[in-house]
Amino acid sequence: MNKQEEPASDSQDLVLHITRNGAITGFRGARHNSLVVPVDNMTGKSLSAVMISDIVPVVTHRMEKAFQNGDIQSFEYYHPTSDNHYELKCIPNGDDNALIVITNISAFKKAVEKSNYLAYHDVLTDLPNRYLFNDRLRQAILYADREDKMLAIMFLDLDNFKQINDSIGHKAGDQLLRGVSDRLLKCLRASDSVSHVTKEETQSLLARLGGDEFTVLLN
Repeated sequence: MNKQEEPASDSQDLVLHITRNGAITGFRGARHNSLVVPVDNMTGKSLSAVMISDIVPVVTHRMEKAFQNGDIQSFEYYHPTSDNHYELKCIPNGDDNALIVITNISAFKKAVEKSNYLAYHDVLTDLPNRYLFNDRLRQAILYADREDKMLAIMFLDLDNFKQINDSIGHKAGDQLLRGVSDRLLKCLRASDSVSHVTKEETQSLLARLGGDEFTVLLN
């Protein structure tokens, strides 16, 4: 087997050597990704024969811009069926040749999403934390002022919560806090939310500030 056509592990990039008219002259790297149709050998085939139909017009357009401008054209593509994120680069490689580099960036995307989520949510109860609550509160105040509406903020804490931790341990205390957050969520209606549109966002009207302190934002 030609070294240029040797399949590699899925963790590697897939690099296609392609002519300006869309003919693949060689490849290297991982062929097994969601954007590529399973074929034994890509060399000699057209771009439309080896890539899924949704992405071919985009790649063709970006490749033409790369030839015209003489620069690298880079873009991201999400494949919903496999839940994979890819970065594609079209790199001019001479007058009539280019490289198309396909990188699976799903792990990076998920790490960023998780990091962003943890920055604004309480790890124990999965409720919004004080930072997200304060942001929602600012939005609610602006909304109430603009629409001449009223809103209310409820502050709740658990009496004698420290005794739970001291007498039967922090594990029991954590279980109690999760139970309280679940009960509070069940007490609130989606219509109590000030200005949220998705099921996940409606929970942002209830937040855990820390310790045994909770806040509720009501319109």
